[in-house]
Amino acid sequence: MSDLLAGLLLIITIMLQSGVASRITFLSGAADLILLFIAAWGLQGQTKRIWLWTVLAGFFASLLSAMPLYAPFFGYLFITVLSQIIKRRFWESPVLAMLIVVFLGTLVQHIIYYFVLIFTGTGIDWQESLNMVTLPSLLINLVLAFPVYIVIREIALIIKPESALR
Repeated sequence: MSDLLAGLLLIITIMLQSGVASRITFLSGAADLILLFIAAWGLQGQTKRIWLWTVLAGFFASLLSAMPLYAPFFGYLFITVLSQIIKRRFWESPVLAMLIVVFLGTLVQHIIYYFVLIFTGTGIDWQESLNMVTLPSLLINLVLAFPVYIVIREIALIIKPESALR
């Protein structure tokens, strides 16, 4: 049941990302709902198949973006690893853990995107990229981190109430 609901949530998140979140921008930055979903789901107590959802999210995000296939995948993989590490360290403060994962995950993902663009021959100024894309995206993701975490946490508690104890 939890796998079915997680898959449904991922599909809804991908649809919201492509239909709504990508169109709401601040300067040139936009929210990454898929990143927020992976971070929030990875911080829940009973997430046995988070790796499957990370691979699927990376695949679908690469279909939605102009980036090469591996760029979103490695960014989301980093977020999953980070969420699993931080889940063990900050279990008493899950909101702080979510903010840390979103902050570091957004930065690392944008660094990956920057180097992929340089590697593929698209020359962009790092200062302009930081000021116009990364920092606005980081601000939007941090603002949305708490509401997304609360929604995912409530869904996880409905699916498996025992996950609140872990």
